Amino acid sequence: MRRPNSRIYCHFLSFLVRGDAVERGRKEVEHRVHALEATIDGLNAQMRDAAQLTQEASRKRLEADFKIEKLTEALATGSTRANAAEEAAAAADARLAAAGDQLARKVGQRENRARQERTMAARVAKLAALAAEAEARAEEAERAEEKWRAKEQWLKNKLKKK
Repeated sequence: MRRPNSRIYCHFLSFLVRGDAVERGRKEVEHRVHALEATIDGLNAQMRDAAQLTQEASRKRLEADFKIEKLTEALATGSTRANAAEEAAAAADARLAAAGDQLARKVGQRENRARQERTMAARVAKLAALAAEAEARAEEAERAEEKWRAKEQWLKNKLKKK
């Protein structure tokens, strides 16, 4: 086999080598570009997810702010109603205390009247006993008087007979 011109052959070989190198370089660059595009796509997907999360968080924050505002209003209303209820309870306690005092006075008055009635009943019983005793004495005195009159009559009759 005959060898071709070594210079031309060397240039040809170097061209082939350079062409292979260029092809390898082009493929490497292409591979890097594809890797970077995949990274960019991944980052874009992450940005979309982050935007959705941000929107959802913002919506939830607005909902939470709305609920907090409603709860604050409800708390204020409840506090107002609780204060009114406490005032009403205090007024009811005052009325109850006044009614209790009045009831205690009436009970005291009834007890005093009952004690007076018992005292009067005892006096009436004592006076009734004294009246019965006086009546018994009066009846006894009347009998004694009748006996004396009968004796007096007997004595008068006896003296007349004599």
